[in-house]
Amino acid sequence: MYERIQSDDAKPKVSLMEGGGWGRMNVQQVCERAGIPVDTGIERLRAAGLQATGSSSLRELGTAQGRSPIDIARIIAGPDAEFPATGDQRPDADRAQADDR
Repeated sequence: MYERIQSDDAKPKVSLMEGGGWGRMNVQQVCERAGIPVDTGIERLRAAGLQATGSSSLRELGTAQGRSPIDIARIIAGPDAEFPATGDQRPDADRAQADDR
């Protein structure tokens, strides 16, 4: 039973807007969710004045620049990525709002 719970098939497939907190994510995880190469995400951060690696925490990057983790995720994913509204930083916020309708 434990093996079944831990298998990749049992883990939910989530979009860029769903899942754990943004501050707990790193650059590589955001790149994977956005479907872009890690090098592309790192280059976008560099263009925004941030030095990062794939293992850099979004919370640490944001704190260093006075930005929120979702702001860092938006930079990484690029201008065409879909994210929650600016005032709501939870990755699952859009889904929760849709449930309320």
